[in-house]
Amino acid sequence: MQAREAGVGGRRRALVVVVVLAVVVVAGALVVPALWPQEPAPIVSEAKVHPPAPADPDGNGRTCDADDLDVRLAADRTTFTAGEPVVFTVTLRNDGATPCLVDGGDTNRAVTVWAGETGPDAERVWSSADCDDTGERMLLLGSGSVDTQEVRWSDVRSAPGCERVDKPIEPGVYSARVTVADVQGAASQVVQLTRPEPPEPSPSPSKSSDQKGTKRGEPSATPSPSPSGTDR
Repeated sequence: MQAREAGVGGRRRALVVVVVLAVVVVAGALVVPALWPQEPAPIVSEAKVHPPAPADPDGNGRTCDADDLDVRLAADRTTFTAGEPVVFTVTLRNDGATPCLVDGGDTNRAVTVWAGETGPDAERVWSSADCDDTGERMLLLGSGSVDTQEVRWSDVRSAPGCERVDKPIEPGVYSARVTVADVQGAASQVVQLTRPEPPEPSPSPSKSSDQKGTKRGEPSATPSPSPSGTDR
């Protein structure tokens, strides 16, 4: 009888332990998610993502146009005199999105100087293309690439074909500009130069007609010698 009661009591204690464990497990399952940080849910956007446009595979062989080229001109001085050459700095920059080709030789990329203002009726004075014999100078300019060259004007006139022009450079205002012959509309801003009037010569010193202390036309103060000897 006692053994039966002991077995029933043991089964009851085991059942209580099982129930208690089940309660602990259920409580933990409810409490842990509340305390443990959860990863935020991903944000889903309805906007479409556009990939960047691919580079033009034929861009390396195309010719630059006026919208691509930024052409600039600068001079080392704005006033020049005889015997002082003017040094121009010519800059070509590719502002396009892809590489392009341009002829950067002096014949195609010419610096021209006019007397007075530029225009169809302006007097053409000098051009770097007149006496250039270097030929073409092909440049492959990448996007943002810059080519810089110096061009020297030696204060003389020139004509196409490098013909000699003996007319001197006169005082006045002159205008210089860069144009790219095979790219229509590609040109720089105008740079103005001034040739001043030569300085007037200084007056020569006056000459005194007579020197002080000198008298002209007076007889000599030295007496003439008397005749020597007597007649006998």
